[in-house]
Amino acid sequence: MPESKHGIQQYAFFLNSQQRGLEPKIDIKIYRKILAEIGLISLDKAASDYRLKSKIYELLAELFENAEHEIRQFANGQETGDSEQLLRIIAYVEKNYRHSDIAQAIQNDFGINEKKLYRFLKKTTGQSFRELVQRYRLDQAKYMLSFTDKTILYIIDECGFGSENTFYRLFKMDVGVTPFVFRQQSVHQMATEKVNGYLDFDQSEAVTRLKKLYRRLNDND
Repeated sequence: MPESKHGIQQYAFFLNSQQRGLEPKIDIKIYRKILAEIGLISLDKAASDYRLKSKIYELLAELFENAEHEIRQFANGQETGDSEQLLRIIAYVEKNYRHSDIAQAIQNDFGINEKKLYRFLKKTTGQSFRELVQRYRLDQAKYMLSFTDKTILYIIDECGFGSENTFYRLFKMDVGVTPFVFRQQSVHQMATEKVNGYLDFDQSEAVTRLKKLYRRLNDND
């Protein structure tokens, strides 16, 4: 979420080559080549950080110039310093959302009372602090249900929900199905996708596959 003179902005890029009106102006293969290069550079311990950053900037340039995108004003009309405060709060939530006493902890650490915190977040994000924390907890729970075999009780505790009833109620409201059904659907989807198993690659195999992909993309030019 970069900061501009108008506040914090979010950029959403659309790279749907099938849906009408969202097709990129250039061959999507170009994006794949840049991403393959980014992957190879990031896995190369001897590579310079500048090389990696240059490729990331190249990717961003292609996205801005050739992909459909929109800019969302995330914190419009903030006072000076509000953007920095918001980013600090979000970073704090990302790091501490598991803790049951996070609301009190952030009030103590930031020197801000509950009402002021509530008003600040409502003004800048449209959410309360409680809603912001719940979002991070639910997102983490969905990730763990999809990509780990941890028990639901473990996930409830790890994500800081406090009780089964709270977790099941919030999860069903957010997703529309129970955590058990969500996990079954995720497993089925992963089993039917061609990319099934990519998360199990070790580093050497990842490098080999990225090199093959990069050579194939270059050979097809």
